[in-house]
Amino acid sequence: MKLKPLLAALALAATGLASQAATYNLGVLPVSPATPIITGAGVAKGSFSDWWSFTVPTGSSLQSFASTSITLSNVLDIAGLTLSVYSGINGSQLFGGSGTHLENISLNAGQNYALNIAGTATGTYGGAYSLIASAAPVPEPASILMLGLGLGVLGWLSRRKPAAEDKSQGLSTGGGGMPAGLAAA
Repeated sequence: MKLKPLLAALALAATGLASQAATYNLGVLPVSPATPIITGAGVAKGSFSDWWSFTVPTGSSLQSFASTSITLSNVLDIAGLTLSVYSGINGSQLFGGSGTHLENISLNAGQNYALNIAGTATGTYGGAYSLIASAAPVPEPASILMLGLGLGVLGWLSRRKPAAEDKSQGLSTGGGGMPAGLAAA
């Protein structure tokens, strides 16, 4: 089944809607590398503002933050597209921009958020878009600190080892217990 005819059908079905604002629920975002949520919407001709609520997952892989990516693809007959992430449907705006991508935005795990997609459908029968969303774990500050300390210790050890080897090679003695360079003189 091809996606464009499906999106065109969604756009055609959406023209019968009187309202130009819709609210959808994505649920809990999947954690990468799991398959992201892929869904879509059709909109009637004219300006629209769709709201998508979602939750950033919690668990052992997501301690406190998640790097979230949201992409719109297969955008059909829509101009002036904007994406904005809010702390809940009635909350304050956290991230926003024009275009089709919001990538690597850090959101608190276990929290509810809302994505607002707005624009103007310019097609004869309106427009349509597909939404792709997922979350990826962001390391805890303590994990980053431990990694930095480990790398520092490795650097310190690698720097000390050649210095110890140089001392043992430079002080080889001649037969009488004197360093070789002094015994020849």
